[in-house]
Amino acid sequence: MKTFHYFALMLVLTFSFATTCEEEVQPVNLNPELYLGKWQLANVSGGIENVNQNFAENEIVWEFLADGSVTVENNFENDAVEDFMETGSYTYFIESARKSVYPCGYLFWAGDNNLGCMTARENKIVFKRNGSDGYVLTFQRVTE
Repeated sequence: MKTFHYFALMLVLTFSFATTCEEEVQPVNLNPELYLGKWQLANVSGGIENVNQNFAENEIVWEFLADGSVTVENNFENDAVEDFMETGSYTYFIESARKSVYPCGYLFWAGDNNLGCMTARENKIVFKRNGSDGYVLTFQRVTE
């Protein structure tokens, strides 16, 4: 009987430690070729106001650099429309979303801004903020 109680106690302790320990957030090795370079913000949609704002070519350009920074050149003048990032340089971070409320593979952070789920394709990047305000940001690769 003592063996059974010992085994049961060990099982409970093991389960307790396994469920209370959280993994440290680790960067994700998303293929950099998919996102490094210059991208223009083409559209912002969604949000509480259900916006659908197209942007002119090169009006807002983000350049993702291999050193973990993103440079934003924002020439959009309308403060009534959400364009997310002012002109400047920000540190970015891509993390696994598997332990988050977001239903996706990767989360993207620029500075202190969580831009939500990141999907990167050859000529298109999409950020979906489904877990917060519902905005969707769509970028097109700048070809020079």
